[in-house]
Amino acid sequence: MGLFGFVKKFKSNKNNESPRLNIDIKTEVEQDWNDFALRAHQAEKIREKYKNIIDLHNEYIEKYEKMYSVLLNSNLLKTENAEGLIKLILADIEIAPEWKAMDYEISKVYETEPIRYYPAFTRLALVYEKREEYAKAIEICQQAIELGYDNDKTKGGMQGRIARLCKKAGLNPLDYIDISDI
Repeated sequence: MGLFGFVKKFKSNKNNESPRLNIDIKTEVEQDWNDFALRAHQAEKIREKYKNIIDLHNEYIEKYEKMYSVLLNSNLLKTENAEGLIKLILADIEIAPEWKAMDYEISKVYETEPIRYYPAFTRLALVYEKREEYAKAIEICQQAIELGYDNDKTKGGMQGRIARLCKKAGLNPLDYIDISDI
């Protein structure tokens, strides 16, 4: 029930006294709250099941974001110093299918769409782009799309990122992007 539905359930008596809440609203709100609490409990059970993946993913993100920042600001992304960063991000990408499974289970509980963003793909595509390794960046974007992570927090998504990378590499984006899927 949205706000307008809630407001419509208010009734005024004929003496213009202050409005009173219809008894049905209380019951409906209680039912909504109970439903929400049940779903939250189910989602928490799923998170407990995937606790190791959640912890590992969060640990990877914290490490590679710090490392990326230092290497970028030190102009070291194009050196062998970035190999450790790449390995760390690839380790996070390896657990992406398990993260996807968890997210799918949770989205079923809440009756929502699964999340279409996984930061490791975007970060690694950026690293490869800075290193001018466009083919590797395109490959990572395609891998993300195949897993259902087509959102990279930009307007064009991963498909737009592939188009930009193709432009930089002098490649035809239509060789890498299926326009009918956009």
